[in-house]
Amino acid sequence: MVSSVRLGAALAVALTLGACGPKGPPVAVEAKHPKRTWIEAGSATPRPYVSPYETVSGCPTTLAQAESVDRVIERGCGPVRVTPDYRLEAGSLTIEAGARLEFEASAGLFIGYSHTARLEIRGEPDAPVVLTSASAAPTPGSWEGLRLFPAAAGSSLAHVELEYAGDRERSALYVEAPEVSVERMRLRDCAGTAVHVSGDGWLARYRGNTLSGLSSPVAMLITPASATAFEGDNEFPPGSRIHVLKGFIRRSGRWGDPGVPFIVTGVIDVAGADEPATLEFAPGVELRFTEGAYINVGYYDPGELVAVGTAEKPIRFTAAQGASAWKGIKLYKRAVARFDHVEFERGGREIDRGVLFANGAARLSVVHSNFRDNLAGAVIYDPDVELEAFENNSFAGGARPLVISPRNLARVDPSNLFETGSVEVKAGTIREDTRWPRLEARVELLGDILVTNGATLTVEAGARLRVRDGFHLDIGELETRARRRAASSRDDDGPLRDGSGALVLAGTAARPISITGVSERRGTWGSVVVHGSARPCQLSHVALASAGGKSAIEVQAGATVTLEEVSCARCVSPTLSWSCGATVHSSNITALDGTPAAIRSPTCAPGASTRSLERVGPQ
Repeated sequence: MVSSVRLGAALAVALTLGACGPKGPPVAVEAKHPKRTWIEAGSATPRPYVSPYETVSGCPTTLAQAESVDRVIERGCGPVRVTPDYRLEAGSLTIEAGARLEFEASAGLFIGYSHTARLEIRGEPDAPVVLTSASAAPTPGSWEGLRLFPAAAGSSLAHVELEYAGDRERSALYVEAPEVSVERMRLRDCAGTAVHVSGDGWLARYRGNTLSGLSSPVAMLITPASATAFEGDNEFPPGSRIHVLKGFIRRSGRWGDPGVPFIVTGVIDVAGADEPATLEFAPGVELRFTEGAYINVGYYDPGELVAVGTAEKPIRFTAAQGASAWKGIKLYKRAVARFDHVEFERGGREIDRGVLFANGAARLSVVHSNFRDNLAGAVIYDPDVELEAFENNSFAGGARPLVISPRNLARVDPSNLFETGSVEVKAGTIREDTRWPRLEARVELLGDILVTNGATLTVEAGARLRVRDGFHLDIGELETRARRRAASSRDDDGPLRDGSGALVLAGTAARPISITGVSERRGTWGSVVVHGSARPCQLSHVALASAGGKSAIEVQAGATVTLEEVSCARCVSPTLSWSCGATVHSSNITALDGTPAAIRSPTCAPGASTRSLERVGPQ
């Protein structure tokens, strides 16, 4: 089967009829067509191809009827008058440098509506092709403009002056064809939007073009795949913008900076077809999102997003003018993303997902980026997310700057600045060694944390943890299947692993660790429970408040714990208790502000424990 794109690209012209001039309509002649090549779908082998259409060349005075030919309008021809009855049904239309076409009202160049056809405009810097109105007093919208329908794949326009065209529905240049190139076009004084790319159409190249005298601030309306076409020194009127329609990005590409903002009006899905698709943004690119707009990466098929700006030219994601918060950028299990010098503003319409959402096994890094005035900032939701870097970011405005899994809290560097709100840590299970940093922000634990599978949770000196009502921290408890499935997006029905775990609260006298309830009421949360299968734990310089349960720290039979300088204020039960068979080394355990006791020791029958019980410090 012959590829329609290749077939359209192969329809060319070769015959010259002689000098141009008003000699009447061209005479149909037979011509020897040069052999062209086409590539059969699924094959890389070129094969000879001869166009089935007659070649007609010269300087017609009028184009006034539908035709299926390979027509060449030769260099310097014109004016050629075009009536509303003209269209190219099949074949090709080539317009050489310096030619001039004048269009009657309701006339235009209509190419590739139902059969393969191709438009090729070959202007030159000193001899552009001029497409204009036939009216003696033209105004914007005096003629229809160019219409490249789906079968006009591969059409190209170079050094063309397009003026007084368009209407409010389809613009001066309307493209439904794939792989269209537009270079060095001067489009001016048109009605409505200047360029509209729709459906499965996309621009392969758009560079060095100048738009002026537009009647709409929306200079272009394009498909997402067309945004990768911007190169070079395009010029737009001040205050204009480019609207991007919803759609898929299936091929890798880079959105260059056109000098005006992109307005994203729907959902853009980055999902490769035969291979992962990478969407890259150039430094300085600005995307403004309407309320329902967002970018999906890796939801259907593998996708990658690369947004790397500079300090001087950051990449900006913000809400469109007049819009409230937009939805955000969403990364799913097949996503890879990198953000560097990016500004996230006025987003997070879905508060539980934030302006930047990562789920499943997505991989991402976020560095040197600013989050401002979002309803919710970054939500690194799933423990399976691979957070490769999260540093030197700033968060201002909004009550929820960061929501993160217990595992990925370890990747949040202290260099991040949180001006408002709390870092919220979701309930979850820690199955590998994890070190929570001391952040210059409140860290709020939203639900229970389980440390298991031989992992050690280390909390650095000076960390300030606030816990929601009913919170428990369990060390060394065997994970149940239900808890595993609730904590992970991965399908894991394998055997339950070793239930051991360890806790190290590494506070110092100068920088103690605090664990307090979000409320100052007594007994709002549970306790820290060290289960019998846990490995040795160490708690140094820890200040607890508002705990409940059997005690603020409960050590079960078989566990070994060393405690130094541990206190509990406003707790409903003692600071420390243990069961017979536990090994506890304690020093300076205190009860403050109404806590009933520092220690509750067990009453053990002689020979009930196979372990020694050691207690140092206040009784």
